[in-house]
Amino acid sequence: MIDRTASWRLIHIPKTGGNALRQAYGVGNWPGGDRHLPSWAFHDEGIQHVAVIRSPLDRTVSLCAYLMRGKLEEEQRHLTRDEFRAWWGGGMKSARAVILPGMGRPTLRLNSPQSDWLRGGEYLIDFDNLEAHAGRWALTQGLRPLMLGVPNRSRHHPYEWYYRDREDLTREVLDYYMRDMDLADRLDAQEVAR
Repeated sequence: MIDRTASWRLIHIPKTGGNALRQAYGVGNWPGGDRHLPSWAFHDEGIQHVAVIRSPLDRTVSLCAYLMRGKLEEEQRHLTRDEFRAWWGGGMKSARAVILPGMGRPTLRLNSPQSDWLRGGEYLIDFDNLEAHAGRWALTQGLRPLMLGVPNRSRHHPYEWYYRDREDLTREVLDYYMRDMDLADRLDAQEVAR
């Protein structure tokens, strides 16, 4: 369903907190109910695109826990370091579930860099300050500030725990998501301009 009265569209990059925004604001402006479409898939002039961005290190741990969620919930435990490291080394960068055919661009996957989902000009919300940043944005749209009451179902420790004593792993993940480092600069510039 597309909300034709909306002045904004959530670009829900997987594993960045989009469900929290969707649930908080009752977002229903995705065509055909597809929640994961990139900014460049839309040709809607005058509609502001909004996206949450997240640390690539944290997002990678969250993605691994998400893909293993059934097993972790069944066993009522957290993702282990060894499981995460084996997942990364065992082909995380290879084929994952395809989200969208190329549309003239590379095929997007759950693990595609966040920057691949964006075309530029989106309003960026920082995952690490989700409630505050989303709240400031919401006020500009005449919406109530965000109150997070959505529990995080991922079963994992803080992301630093998975990389501890593994500078090589940290470097590999950051190298894979190199383009996402520019998003932090965009977010900083956006905050300064406010």
